[in-house]
Amino acid sequence: MAIKKEIDGVSQDGKKSILPSKEGVEEAMGVDMESLSFETALERLEACAEKLTESGVSLENAIKAYEAGLQYHAVCDRILKAAEQKIETIGAAENGGGENDA
Repeated sequence: MAIKKEIDGVSQDGKKSILPSKEGVEEAMGVDMESLSFETALERLEACAEKLTESGVSLENAIKAYEAGLQYHAVCDRILKAAEQKIETIGAAENGGGENDA
């Protein structure tokens, strides 16, 4: 599984991953969270969740995966709230425009 390889700290192409590994949150904190796309943050959040369900994960690594997951969750939440606000603004503009035309 590609995600498991990334969680363990190495992606399929052999490059270092920023997903929780033994360095855990320290790696995730080195990422510019503001520049992550929703899809990337969600994928990494799912990888953190998967890491937490694996058998044999040490308590320390589970906590690090959890902490990193919280960061990725915050990114997803921020992006979703911004999208919701944009949709509301578009809807309000359309509703307001329709009243002026009548």
